Amino acid sequence: MKRLDRYLLISLLQPFFFCLVTFFSLWIIIDLFNNIQDLISAQAPPWFFIQYYGIQIPRIAQTVLPPAFFLSCVYLLAYMSSRRELVATMAAGVSLARIFVPFLAVSLLVAALQYFLYFDLTPSSRQRLSNLESKMKNIPARADVYDRVLYKNPSNGTMWFLTEVNATEGTFRQAEILSIDELGRDKEKLFVARGTYKNGYWDLYNVRKVIFRPDGTTGPPVDLDQLDALTLTESPQQLVATRRKPEEYGWADLHAFTHAKYRASPTAWPPTTSNIIHA
Repeated sequence: MKRLDRYLLISLLQPFFFCLVTFFSLWIIIDLFNNIQDLISAQAPPWFFIQYYGIQIPRIAQTVLPPAFFLSCVYLLAYMSSRRELVATMAAGVSLARIFVPFLAVSLLVAALQYFLYFDLTPSSRQRLSNLESKMKNIPARADVYDRVLYKNPSNGTMWFLTEVNATEGTFRQAEILSIDELGRDKEKLFVARGTYKNGYWDLYNVRKVIFRPDGTTGPPVDLDQLDALTLTESPQQLVATRRKPEEYGWADLHAFTHAKYRASPTAWPPTTSNIIHA
């Protein structure tokens, strides 16, 4: 790294970190004054304060990073202009575009950090903060319960029709699960009273199992008190994926959901039509 780049980076990062610390401090002080009554009423211990504001760091950073970087750039340019450093540097044969290379490099890093915060850390911090606030107020944490869930596995075409899914506890009640073969024909249908997700598969209870023959007819139904459905590996989070808001996804989860490979069947109808018929 050249001496000019090192000088500009150090001169830029010093006010940048100063602005970050200032904005973080102001945010915490204002938030503390707004919530001080609730914290005192809940008799929150010192460790709670650290945990409470530590969880909010990604969300706060997402807000304060852009203005902090902007103010640090303005300060450095004003400082260099007042001391005629820009003129002296350009007189030494360094172009204005070359002077702004360190500024551009830091701005790209800030943009990448913003992207990472927005799509990965901030979504998970919102839920953790909500659970922590509920714990402070002695309110049970809100379970992620979804009713009337329709899900189709993009890789094997298994259709799920569920009355209610509790993604927090990993359970569901009243479901119909339809499996298809490689040609898109109905292979097996399960009528389930309730299910529990553990160890990567579903335990089903009070099950009626119907097997479809290749000609489309069905065999006699089989009633089971309990069934370990080792082939049903869809997690509760997968089942409710289409019901969650995009901002609740981390980047990795959102990418996996939007880029899931769908195994189309040569004899299957369009998904919308199929969903309407089976629903």
